[in-house]
Amino acid sequence: MTTSVKIFLVDDHTIFIESMTMLLGTIEGVELVGTAMAGNEALHKLSFCDVQVLICDYLIPQMDGVQLTLSLRQTHPNVKVLILTTREDAEGIRTAIQAGVKGYLSKKTTKAELQKAIMSLAQGNTFFSETVMDVLTQSLPQEEKLFPHNEALTRREIEVIRLIAREMTGLEMAQELNLSYFTIETHRRNIFRKLGVNSSFALIKYAVQHQLF
Repeated sequence: MTTSVKIFLVDDHTIFIESMTMLLGTIEGVELVGTAMAGNEALHKLSFCDVQVLICDYLIPQMDGVQLTLSLRQTHPNVKVLILTTREDAEGIRTAIQAGVKGYLSKKTTKAELQKAIMSLAQGNTFFSETVMDVLTQSLPQEEKLFPHNEALTRREIEVIRLIAREMTGLEMAQELNLSYFTIETHRRNIFRKLGVNSSFALIKYAVQHQLF
């Protein structure tokens, strides 16, 4: 029997919690095990239940989603945080990623995208929606200010990073960019070599910290 992904939900709007409870109940392989309306309440309740993915609004009472994420890294390091919010500015997104958030979605997301994000995080991956990546990409500084490191990334390589953040496979990226699978894998190897990282999340965190998007 397949074990369901244990979900905990944090939001300060009762009607949103009720709606999400019903929605999550329709997603196969997911089990909502608890809810809270504030950060401290969430930390307390998490001590009494087994949780894999915590879905949290950015702005909640007592502590925001970023502060909650930082606290969870100390008390519940195995819990993956997925921000589900109306906040879609580049500064807020970067701050969340730097704090250790593994996924970031707009509340305008779809059920299918939410399900994909949950499953990605439960499997130890990351998930940043296309909307989020668009916001980060649009905030790019000028080309000459992009690269504080020795070996510059190309614009194409930044596009590939953007698609990696969306958990696309090599074949999906090839189709999206109209390139061969071999070319995509070459870009991926070059990106990891240039940035000195060895995982998708380390790659995204590095890119955010250095404003590569």
